[in-house]
Amino acid sequence: MRAKKMRCRFLGINGFEFIAGNRTLLLDPYVSRTRGGMRAVSVPETVREHITCADYIVLSHSHYDHLGDVPEICKHTRASVCGSKTTLNICRFFGMEEDSLFQFVSRTPMELGPFRVTPLPSLHKTPMKTPGVYDRIPGSIHATGDFREGGTWALLIEVEGHSILDIGSANFAEEELRGIECDYLIAAIAGRGADFVPRLLDSVRAKHLIPSHWDDFRSTPIEDPGESYSLDEFRREVHASKPGQDVMVVRVLETFTTGL
Repeated sequence: MRAKKMRCRFLGINGFEFIAGNRTLLLDPYVSRTRGGMRAVSVPETVREHITCADYIVLSHSHYDHLGDVPEICKHTRASVCGSKTTLNICRFFGMEEDSLFQFVSRTPMELGPFRVTPLPSLHKTPMKTPGVYDRIPGSIHATGDFREGGTWALLIEVEGHSILDIGSANFAEEELRGIECDYLIAAIAGRGADFVPRLLDSVRAKHLIPSHWDDFRSTPIEDPGESYSLDEFRREVHASKPGQDVMVVRVLETFTTGL
């Protein structure tokens, strides 16, 4: 099958926008950030400036830097949200409609318009801030620490001849990923251990490796992100483990197009 055109935009942290045909899927879309002493988790004007439409949103886990803008995004896009029980219970706290919420079932594909998303059990990097789950709607979600992790998923996204595997935190379960081949492997590199890169490249074969979660999202605006984790150092680790592996660095808010 010849791949059709797909437009991709990096939103910073582990956030991506994928557009295929007339449908938009967002992955971990958090653009508000926390500038200096700002306490608000989500800033509506920032969200609406950078995210104008969405049909589907998928979440690797429920920490604020992945989920924090989702309720605001859904106010003006009416997007469906797919994620863990914790993700959906946080969305319920913010008043999202039940018919727009869909819970992941391990290894079971979800058909979202032209997108096919398969959630695979994964792991969060350690040590982890704000662990835990919400088995029911929480009583309060206000600060960043109220967004519990809720379980982490690797997400295999297939769309019109393209395959993308997202690892949203710098850890994973080898047995879930071993043998996967994909066009694009998105790997969060913040706080990775020394064995993360060799383990990952031994488990997954990818044409292009895209690092994510390298930018300084705590003290810089999305328009001028800092580099908290060295991309040059990451490249060296990759090439030491697998010479010839393509590393594709996408800058924050940069768009690229794939396919014909």
